[in-house]
Amino acid sequence: GMSVLDIGCGPGSITMGVANVVTPGEVIGTDPSGYSIDEASRNARDAGIENVKFEVDTTGWGNRIDFPDNTFDVVYCNTVMHFFIDPIHVLKEMKRITKNGGWVITSGVRDWGFSPRYPECPHVDAVWNAYVKYNDSLREHYNAGGDVAVPQDRATPELSYIDLQTGRKCSEWFTEAGFTDLTMELKVQNWRGLGTEPLEPIMLDIVPKPGDAESQWLDAQQDIIDAGLLTDNMIKLAQQELAAWYANPHAFYYYAVLLVASRA
Repeated sequence: GMSVLDIGCGPGSITMGVANVVTPGEVIGTDPSGYSIDEASRNARDAGIENVKFEVDTTGWGNRIDFPDNTFDVVYCNTVMHFFIDPIHVLKEMKRITKNGGWVITSGVRDWGFSPRYPECPHVDAVWNAYVKYNDSLREHYNAGGDVAVPQDRATPELSYIDLQTGRKCSEWFTEAGFTDLTMELKVQNWRGLGTEPLEPIMLDIVPKPGDAESQWLDAQQDIIDAGLLTDNMIKLAQQELAAWYANPHAFYYYAVLLVASRA
């Protein structure tokens, strides 16, 4: 019987699962991508799930949430915190529209710098640091009143702003947004070690493979080069380093995601 809001619902797979759990309660999924909302709506119709609906988020990743105060029992987002250029404001909005005593939850929270790698990859780290500096500059520009684009269509990803250090900041963000009594869980999602499948870790994909014209990071990569924080040679060295890492049977890596939940 709960009412639930899913911010950044994508094609709606998780949203529909929640709808099945809370029926006859109503679930709403929002996403800035019209393509994703159309897909989610089709998926719900095909599955015969009637207590869920999907809406395009025209504000861009929850920067303003157009629902009245105290509307939902649960407000959550999954694997989208890294897109929020003003996450404290978004969390305050999530808290505002949640009923007193309801839950605000962020799950699947990533941190591109958390996961240990062996052997170490200093050239990959250099590329990662360039991305962090570039996105810090975008956030400073935004805070000064400038416009910063956000990804609108997941069919053609455009990674304009993305926080690569999201996981480590969540406790601070929730606290500054006025939450108390946080519940936090870190879950290892996959890992690579001797005897495992030759995993290609998602947290290392900021370095596109040579000749990969489809990487979602390419547009941002060119912007970072233009900003003088990255060079083609830095990328080439990182690619060579990763090739050696993948070829090493003893290469170790694990990928973990964070869940943070609190009462409104």
